Amino acid sequence: MTFLNPFVLFGLFAAAIPIIIHFLTRQKAKEIPFSSLRFLKLLENQQIRRLRWKQILLLIIRTMIILFIVLAFARPTLKSKNFWGVGSKANTAAVLILDNSMSMSVEENGILLFDRAKQIFFDLDEIFSAGDEIYGISPIPGAPLIFEGPRYNFSTVKKIVQKMVVSQQETDFIPAILEAKKILSDAHPANKEIYLISDLQTFGWRDTAKITLPLLPENTQKKTNLIVLPVQKKRVSNLSIAKISIANQIIEKGKVMEISAVVKNTGSERAKNRLLQIFLDGKRVGQATISLDAGDLKTVNFKIVPEKVGFATGSVLLEDDDVFADNRAYFTFVTPEQVRVVFIAPSENDVRFLKLALSPTSESQSRIKTTYLSPQQVTFNAMKNFDVIILANIRRADRNLLNAVKSHLQNGKGVILFPGSDMDLRQFNDNFNRELSLPEFTETEGKLGRKDFFISLGKFDADHPIFAGVFEKKKPTFLSPAFNFLVKFRLQPQHNVIMNFSNGDPFLVESRFESGKFLLFASAADPGWSDLFLKGIFVPLMHRAVMYAANTTREDGKQLFVGDRISASIANVSNFSDLEMETPDGTRKKVIPVIDNGALKVRFSETNGAGIYRLYQKDNLLAVWAVNCNPEESEFNYFSESQLKKTIGTAEMMSTDDVSFLAEKIRAVRYGRELWKLFAAVAFILLLIEMWLSRESEAPEEKTKGAIFERNR
Repeated sequence: MTFLNPFVLFGLFAAAIPIIIHFLTRQKAKEIPFSSLRFLKLLENQQIRRLRWKQILLLIIRTMIILFIVLAFARPTLKSKNFWGVGSKANTAAVLILDNSMSMSVEENGILLFDRAKQIFFDLDEIFSAGDEIYGISPIPGAPLIFEGPRYNFSTVKKIVQKMVVSQQETDFIPAILEAKKILSDAHPANKEIYLISDLQTFGWRDTAKITLPLLPENTQKKTNLIVLPVQKKRVSNLSIAKISIANQIIEKGKVMEISAVVKNTGSERAKNRLLQIFLDGKRVGQATISLDAGDLKTVNFKIVPEKVGFATGSVLLEDDDVFADNRAYFTFVTPEQVRVVFIAPSENDVRFLKLALSPTSESQSRIKTTYLSPQQVTFNAMKNFDVIILANIRRADRNLLNAVKSHLQNGKGVILFPGSDMDLRQFNDNFNRELSLPEFTETEGKLGRKDFFISLGKFDADHPIFAGVFEKKKPTFLSPAFNFLVKFRLQPQHNVIMNFSNGDPFLVESRFESGKFLLFASAADPGWSDLFLKGIFVPLMHRAVMYAANTTREDGKQLFVGDRISASIANVSNFSDLEMETPDGTRKKVIPVIDNGALKVRFSETNGAGIYRLYQKDNLLAVWAVNCNPEESEFNYFSESQLKKTIGTAEMMSTDDVSFLAEKIRAVRYGRELWKLFAAVAFILLLIEMWLSRESEAPEEKTKGAIFERNR
């Protein structure tokens, strides 16, 4: 047993007061002459004896009342491992888990929650003494240490923590808890503690379904105290940009494109007429106002016009609220200066109509440059110079062609395939289609060169980028080509049908391989197969298909968040030396490429802040990426104490609204459960007993004194 206020124990000397008073007020026997010895027989000896016992019992009770009151004020604690007071003298090994994730950037009365969290830690100064081991962990992905190894002086730790700033990374508590458990398992001090100072955002516990709970086993719980100090703002006013995307995937200079921003009200109150602005290459190009109830979200579409070719960067910005970090989201896209297309076919005659469709008859089509190569001329290095590969009537896909096409797709480029009369469908299925996850060719339908059978085009996806903005009407009509020979596909769930024949069979199918696009046509632009090349839809269809395949902007819903690794293949680079990544703050860091799945890639993991990341080779800009804050960090839902105990196994959650008694509460947890309430209750019960016994003893005493008085008179 230990005492949080040991100096009060000097009050135990007061327990002697009732005994001293008893002896000082004790009356001596008074000699009274009796007229007859018969009076002695009249005295109730038994009643006098009972009275004396009651007086002794009252003396003991009054002494115990004082003892228990003094002990209650001394605040005794009891803990099995500290039963003989060892815990109060032993050193402590403490792990500080200080949350510096983005959600801690909430501002309250001009002060960030993270700054409040640091101050709460500083207020714990008095509970640490020289020789205590203090460790520090940040609950963000990877659970990085705040400082290396233990520190044995609180003032040293305070200086390090004082320099910490809130990050834009997401919360991840589980690795931090497990790392703290590992650290304390190797620590020697008797007292082992984990201090979790955080807003306890629910998103930070997202991976609990993947691990065994509780995080701290029962044997660890008996040896370790987990002290949770929540730092939260009850009512938050916040709008966040949950997602930003480019609606158009065919981007051309001087043509309208659309940027969509999904805005969500993650606060607890309605937001009225908030300003939303869009910037392109540092210039404001549009704005809108938005009003949202708490919990609602809305998509805002901006129309912008790229004024130059090459890489473009932009952002969407909300006006200030309680959280600044999630008010801006970034985007990038590439406006191609010229799309380089290579036709690969046994002869130029196989692609003559395709080349005519892409011939420069207007300013937009002049941006397409075509080249012809035979299958024997295909080399790995030659394909680096092209944006789109168009395969037509390839008889057999050998390993050389397969590797070239595979690398092309891995670099984020596009491939278009037209069947032909010389094509070996089975060989393509066994090699080409299987390795690139393409639809399987099943059978052919119709007759080559015969006009007694034909099939027309049917439904198509008008919202697909190939057709988006092409037709003025919602249900467009056009003169359909007649197809008298076609190839059928066996599709998988990942394949997207863009256009069908009138009988429901696919005509144009899109498939993805890594970051590249693959478009497959079910019929050829050849007189023996169809009259597609004679119809008005042919030229715009080919132009849009090529521009779509060439565009490297991905629209698969995936965004890069702070802390994510950038990984990409870089095309048109033969020498991978002198590669540097420029971070949003302008710092350049060297990047060493790696070989992944046969392809040379760059990887960069130091995405510690939101913004634009640029890859350079000396002064040559090779690629750009937009990295944003994870919108989940803007959801202000918090873990409860019961959820913490279920997840971790043990937790002492303490209010941080009033930190004046925080140190005393932590001492109670460290050294044991406080018993002052029990001692106060015992003192109160004894006081009631004393009052009752006092009243009961008064009547017999007066009766006995009266009897003696009457006899003497």
